[in-house]
Amino acid sequence: MAFLTGSRMGVVGNPGDIHTTQRNALGARSFDELGNEYIYLAGVASTVANNWVAYDEVFASTRTLAATLGPCAIASAAIVASNWGWYGLAGKFTGTSGTIADNGHVYSTSTAGSVDDAAVQGSRILGAIARSSDSGGVATFQIQYPMLMGILEPTT
Repeated sequence: MAFLTGSRMGVVGNPGDIHTTQRNALGARSFDELGNEYIYLAGVASTVANNWVAYDEVFASTRTLAATLGPCAIASAAIVASNWGWYGLAGKFTGTSGTIADNGHVYSTSTAGSVDDAAVQGSRILGAIARSSDSGGVATFQIQYPMLMGILEPTT
């Protein structure tokens, strides 16, 4: 289990913890001993561990879908509505995926909270790359403040 460290005093909890009352400021950030960065967000219904979420300016999360826009993170636990917890923001994390290849680009899909490497215009998650192929519905990802911006990529 990872334990959070960092310069912010008073950070409560660790990745994988689910809080039934808000215990940190929304948007608070902290690091684990491996240097992975986490953000504290409000949960959303049906979230399971490793789901990809987007979050808004008030740090409310939504499981990603093909048309989702905004900054993204990966849930460290089943942080559902009326709960709060830590989400992966930068570093190496396990994320929910469909079929994806090692070193593949990352795209949101029509399956809430899941990604794959099928190029769909406007659904690429910038700041994310697969670092393993999928296995059992998950893969390893290297992320650096991932963002869904709806950018259309050039076609060849």
